[in-house]
Amino acid sequence: MTQRNAWPRDGVTLLAFIAAALIGAGAVMAAGGAAYMARLSRAIAAAHPPCGRWREVRGGRIHFIERGRPDGPALVLIHGLGGNLHNFNRMIPLLERDFRVIALDRPGSGWSERRSDRLAALPEQARMIAEFLRAEGVARPVLVGHSLGGAVALALALEHPEQVGALALLAPLTHPIRRPPAAFRVLALGRPWARRAAARLFAPLIGEAVLPGMLRAVFAPEPVPPEFETEGAVRLALRPAAAAAAAADLAHVVDVAALAPRYGALRAPGGVLFGGGDTLLDPQAQGEALARAAPGIHCRVLFGRGHMLPWTCPEACAALAAEAAAMARMA
Repeated sequence: MTQRNAWPRDGVTLLAFIAAALIGAGAVMAAGGAAYMARLSRAIAAAHPPCGRWREVRGGRIHFIERGRPDGPALVLIHGLGGNLHNFNRMIPLLERDFRVIALDRPGSGWSERRSDRLAALPEQARMIAEFLRAEGVARPVLVGHSLGGAVALALALEHPEQVGALALLAPLTHPIRRPPAAFRVLALGRPWARRAAARLFAPLIGEAVLPGMLRAVFAPEPVPPEFETEGAVRLALRPAAAAAAAADLAHVVDVAALAPRYGALRAPGGVLFGGGDTLLDPQAQGEALARAAPGIHCRVLFGRGHMLPWTCPEACAALAAEAAAMARMA
């Protein structure tokens, strides 16, 4: 709790945030006020409409797509902070011939819905996805978790071990971090009312200003692929509900501290893939530390690669998922 409250002081202080909110609100009013904001949100939604189905769970509903073989081993793809299921667009074609591939928007992200900030807690996100898996008849899948999605996958494997066959974790968050990555500190607001106010007042406007820097940080040291902004549907994160949810997700990153001491009890085998040049999460402190703590998990580091492995290294990520599926069959 102390660490969570410290983050706004390390990044955007509450006072600075209020000042930024006032500036943003003034800009919005000058551009036509709430009606202009509503038009921006509608334009984002129209550019990236829902592409799958929804499943109701306690506390919200999950938007997802399903591809591949209905009778194949199941892979469930869980994206990271501020992302959406389109983060896996490069991986899915490599997997759908052999697997039942389910890519979902994490609760609150993309087109999924979450009815309370309380549900941003890692165990709650894991519970919602576990309910989704049961409702969809997905038995013991491989969880393919990227970044924060890796932490959610680990929470699910620890809290609902009977529902997880194996883990394929891509640049996952596994251990506490001292402060949020610089690219995301604009979201570091500890109070729910501040997060909601920021999202309503100026999320699309300010988001457009900070988005290029965020993307550079997520892909560094690799360049941002020019097609990612559109094909990755990145502006879905600028919609007010999704922006508020991302800020709540960031506030609950500290929940990983409660998971880390339990990794020795993980029953699901699997592997971790990290980029050696990742500027958001440290490969040694996150990937190799997990492999040391969990006997059934191994870690591989790709030299010179960054954080956005599902997009920049889809072949290696797909190979890890297939390897984890083979482990699940043998377990």
